[in-house]
Amino acid sequence: MMRFLICFTVTLYTLLFNAQSLPWEAHIVQRANANTIHTPFNKNISHSVYILGLTIPSAYIIKGLLSRDSIAIGRAWRMGLAGAGNIAITYLLKESIKRQRPFETYAEIHAYDNLAHGYSMPSGHSATAFNVASSLSLEFPKWYIIIPTYAYATWVAYSRLQLGVHYPSDVFIGALTGTGIAWLSKKMQSRWLGHVQTKNKKENK
Repeated sequence: MMRFLICFTVTLYTLLFNAQSLPWEAHIVQRANANTIHTPFNKNISHSVYILGLTIPSAYIIKGLLSRDSIAIGRAWRMGLAGAGNIAITYLLKESIKRQRPFETYAEIHAYDNLAHGYSMPSGHSATAFNVASSLSLEFPKWYIIIPTYAYATWVAYSRLQLGVHYPSDVFIGALTGTGIAWLSKKMQSRWLGHVQTKNKKENK
């Protein structure tokens, strides 16, 4: 886990250090932004991510409490903690970097998401989408879970470009952040649970 943390931190800070709006990034956003045929769908799929991020852990906690299912409660706890950590880290990064959004810098880029506010890097929607996809994939490591969830997360990331509210590096850092926090949350809770179980076994001897 330490190697992962080191690689994750170095990669993240290297990208953040170069978090200036580059011409090639603006060009990609302009091209995506000009293709408005899927704008209504992209707005809907983009806004759905926070609903999913809240609904899935809530569904597991309700199921766990009603059926006294400790596995469901554990999943709700892990996913909820990963989601909360993701929101906190994303907010701190936004406030630290203070990168302006594409439509604020380039007049030819239009914002098709009226709810977009605050700073640009990292993309909170992309971070949440990949956090949910990674959390579900870690809980259910099956191809029929992994492929659809990451396809959904990738489309959310693209939608943020098309809507004119993020640069490619914003969504990439968001995806990296959401994925990393989900993985870290899973590992930390697994270690904590293993420590508790070992301690209980020793006390029961």
